[in-house]
Amino acid sequence: MKNRCLKFQKLEELHQQTEIPLALDETLWHNPNSQTLPKKGIRTLILKPGIIGAWENIKFWTAYAEQNELDVVLSSSFESGLSLHWLAYTSAKLLSKQPAAGLDTGKCFAHDLIDPPFTLTNGNYVFPETWPTANHNYLHKIAEGNTRIATENDV
Repeated sequence: MKNRCLKFQKLEELHQQTEIPLALDETLWHNPNSQTLPKKGIRTLILKPGIIGAWENIKFWTAYAEQNELDVVLSSSFESGLSLHWLAYTSAKLLSKQPAAGLDTGKCFAHDLIDPPFTLTNGNYVFPETWPTANHNYLHKIAEGNTRIATENDV
């Protein structure tokens, strides 16, 4: 605990010296106790549901942010398009302020497990008219233990 308090003190010192607003992300995973978080200079909480886990944790931190007038960014940690879609939907419905959402990790995958695939256009996500469905071709390959999925170039 002493080490964490020193790290938090350094964050507050950094803000005092630079006046740069700060965001917390990994700090929330390693220290889920809101009472011990730094109080000065923090403007945003970055929540990664895939790491923080449980829906109750997301609700807790969004309520904490609202009470402390902080922004919240829901962010991915290399999930499939289905998770990215869920994060976009959750962000749109749960958060009263929409500063951003960390959804750009989908570009790191050649294929998606859903149809239509999750894509951003000019940094924006447009919700499809219907909820995405599983792309059965890719799911069958995975179920068979085939980790390589053929592309149009392989034909």
